[in-house]
Amino acid sequence: MLDFLRNSIRLPQKEAVFTLNREGFGLPIVFLCFILLLVSLPLGVQMALSGENMAVEVALPIFLVYFFFVYYPFFVLSILIPLVAITLLALLVAKFAHRKMNFFYVV
Repeated sequence: MLDFLRNSIRLPQKEAVFTLNREGFGLPIVFLCFILLLVSLPLGVQMALSGENMAVEVALPIFLVYFFFVYYPFFVLSILIPLVAITLLALLVAKFAHRKMNFFYVV
């Protein structure tokens, strides 16, 4: 995992690009989901502590189930779907330009 981060920082270099192209796509998705969890946690805490929404009306365990099984997956999908669309668009451009480019994508 640290090699992946180190190569990501050195990205313009050919060696880093070559190494990252040999990596699988699962690790960046795990990083992205972890970062999105860190981003969404303050909003979840704010929702739980504020008295203006449904968090006050339900118990804390039920709110946590709602947050992690409803809110967080939709939040992650709202980020991943545009990334997949951009990747597919780049793949189509490469295909129509008759370029031998490979893009990792999730479909």
